Amino acid sequence: MDCIFRTGVLNLTIVLNSRLISILLVILILSPMGGWFHQAETGPAIISPVDGDVLQGVVSITGQTAVVDFRSAEISYSYEDDPTGTWFLLAQIPNPQTEGFLSTWDTTLIADGNYRLRLQVSRTDGRLEESVVRSLRVRNYTPIETPTFALDTTEKAVPGTKTPTVVPTRSKRISTPLPDNPVEITEQEFIESLKQGAVISVLLFFILGIYIVLRKRMRGG
Repeated sequence: MDCIFRTGVLNLTIVLNSRLISILLVILILSPMGGWFHQAETGPAIISPVDGDVLQGVVSITGQTAVVDFRSAEISYSYEDDPTGTWFLLAQIPNPQTEGFLSTWDTTLIADGNYRLRLQVSRTDGRLEESVVRSLRVRNYTPIETPTFALDTTEKAVPGTKTPTVVPTRSKRISTPLPDNPVEITEQEFIESLKQGAVISVLLFFILGIYIVLRKRMRGG
């Protein structure tokens, strides 16, 4: 009889432990740490075109608009050096989209020049999030310029000559540094999340222990 009781308790403990693991996984997903990853993955972004692209004809715009509390989104463009900040509406997007086709842009309807493209997402709480692509070169009616290079013309002595001769070396392309990643997790926030998870785990194990003790007493009575 005692052997059967011990086997039942062991089976119950295994079942409860498996359920406890499932509960802990759900807690981790819903914890602040899980919220950070979810937010980082679902921010609005234009995937194509990218900064500096040359655009001709009808251009497909791809990206993602899926955010928490999504209400609506729109795509618009403006002149690169427009001081007035005027944007012209291209398309409205009523439903959230994750990494897919958003709209098209017929660049033959505008004059050649440099433009910016903006994806703006509105939340139900009134907040706005946006992604902007810059220096888009529309070139339907004018030649496409070649990339700008800086030529290194350091003077080097050529064997057999008395005076140094300017010998061009390999060109170096001028690049613009990318902006910093706006998504940052501080060490303090990470530690606080670990503490919360540890407290919840201790409470769950404490409740489990009380449950096992009560079961033993009930069977013993």
